[in-house]
Amino acid sequence: MWAYVLSRGYYQFTSGYTTRTATNDGTGSALASMELGLPAVRQRQVGSPRMNLRQWYADAYVQDTWRVTTSTTLNLGLRYEFMSPLTDVSNQWAGLFVTREKLTAYIGGQMGTPKGLFYPNKLNFAPRVGIAQQVRRYGLVVRAGYGIFYTPVDMNTWCNNLHNVPIIFPETNQSDAFTPSIRTFDFAAPVVGRTVTSFTAFDPYQAPQYVQQWSASIEKSLGQATTLEIGYQGDRGFHLQRAHLINNALPGPGLIQPRRPYGSATFLPVRSSRTASLSSATPSR
Repeated sequence: MWAYVLSRGYYQFTSGYTTRTATNDGTGSALASMELGLPAVRQRQVGSPRMNLRQWYADAYVQDTWRVTTSTTLNLGLRYEFMSPLTDVSNQWAGLFVTREKLTAYIGGQMGTPKGLFYPNKLNFAPRVGIAQQVRRYGLVVRAGYGIFYTPVDMNTWCNNLHNVPIIFPETNQSDAFTPSIRTFDFAAPVVGRTVTSFTAFDPYQAPQYVQQWSASIEKSLGQATTLEIGYQGDRGFHLQRAHLINNALPGPGLIQPRRPYGSATFLPVRSSRTASLSSATPSR
């Protein structure tokens, strides 16, 4: 599988540099900013974004229907699911450990880090229960049920992680909204530890994402050929996957990069002291 790569460069233009008051006053033109050679964002990527992914998964379940009485039926079940993180047999993928003080990047599978960029969850048990109660006197049947359903990580998230070093070198330059700092279409020569890159990562300790679902219904007989049923179904998701932009620049004047919470990330092992400047880091949970 091949992913899309911006090998020839990407430029974004806004109206901020051609406004009358250098504020969001409704004036200015993105086309005029382009003609002046003032992009707000400049990006390029170098590398071959090829994936050759593998994954192991297994599941099992037990279920029983118990006729408690002539008018009461109980369904009980338990399902177990295991799904390993995707791993690439052709490339080395990079992940990120995040603390308040620093960002530590790593190559999956090295020095005890997860090869699939997050540690697998091995306790994904999903109970199911259902009950049906017949009330013959009123011609009613009451039903209720509850279950837990696990869901895997979205495949698009893996594609996002592909665009990290060392597979891809994604250089990103971003300017202030109204004060241009990028004044040319040309990129500077890349320098390790100084060139600004973007980075996407999983939370390596993420909890499994799942949905709790419950339902209830009442069925009424209206003669030999007609029934009326009224029901309700509820759902609630837990630990559902979402993205957090943890390295957005804080509001203020001047260059964007010095205002970011994290200026750089250090790769494991620490003794190698390899660093990479980051424009953005987006852990997915």
